[in-house]
Amino acid sequence: MESTLGIKNQDYLEHIVKIAEGNARLAILSGKIAYGTNRLDSIHDASELYADYYGTYLQDNHLLTENKLLISATIVAFLE
Repeated sequence: MESTLGIKNQDYLEHIVKIAEGNARLAILSGKIAYGTNRLDSIHDASELYADYYGTYLQDNHLLTENKLLISATIVAFLE
């Protein structure tokens, strides 16, 4: 059974599918934002969605302001 996060408007669902381009995480993210704002114009493109959703976390994160931490996290992410 497919989940639409409670969104019943077909225009919203089609726009979410278009933005997500097969990326499930992006589909859920855009669905949550569209459902929360109840406005289709709240979801324009993927980069805007990430900035809106993760922006507050990134602003308050010391990782982005301390070079040594940023380099270490990059190496860990690259090497898994």
